[in-house]
Amino acid sequence: GWGDTSLHPLNNKSTYITSFTHLSLPLTFLYFYSILILMNYYTVYTTFSSKEEAKELGNKIVKNKLGACVQIFKIELSIYEWEDKLEQEEEYGMFIKTTESKVNDLMKFIEENHSYEVPQILVYRIDKGNEDYLNFIEKTVGRKNG
Repeated sequence: GWGDTSLHPLNNKSTYITSFTHLSLPLTFLYFYSILILMNYYTVYTTFSSKEEAKELGNKIVKNKLGACVQIFKIELSIYEWEDKLEQEEEYGMFIKTTESKVNDLMKFIEENHSYEVPQILVYRIDKGNEDYLNFIEKTVGRKNG
């Protein structure tokens, strides 16, 4: 509560509120609903200079339950500037499906194990997907860290 009701910002002769306890049950419900019921799913995108490195890290990601599924594909050409030089390279892209509870660990794993000095790691929230596939992601990587 507010203790001294004279300090309450809405306190005047027609409005008298001593606490916001009337909001606690709905807010508590929404908080736990969002954590326990609503699972947030993500696609993480990164690139590699070789198919072999992508496969090696992809296998480790799935084995360590950081991602439920890894998709590797060839990128014909990436054009970028690195250290004041225009680069044109063939690369391999990777999409990784994961949950909110694993996304930070996944990003850290990629950063620590990637051959690039500055790997591209982009995270996209999945706003909608078929329920069976989203359940597959959750079942495969789980809700909790570790």
